[in-house]
Amino acid sequence: MKKKIVYDFFINYDEYQHVKERIERAREQERLLELQDVAIRYIKRRFPVLVAQAQPLIKQIQNPDELIELIQQLAAATTEDEARKLLHI
Repeated sequence: MKKKIVYDFFINYDEYQHVKERIERAREQERLLELQDVAIRYIKRRFPVLVAQAQPLIKQIQNPDELIELIQQLAAATTEDEARKLLHI
């Protein structure tokens, strides 16, 4: 009986780790989607003429740090031309 309890513990631990990893990936994906939304809303507010072109480009960025950097750079942009250069459009 003791061996079965130990075996069950490891099975449950592995399942726990798997679930924990899935939750972490879901959180990372949620953060990425939120940052993409922030970037798009920011462009819509400051440079509305660029939204249609910028939206697909923003959705391609899969690195949260890159999105944060882009948002910061867009915040510093003073003209539409500067924003275009940052977005490569």
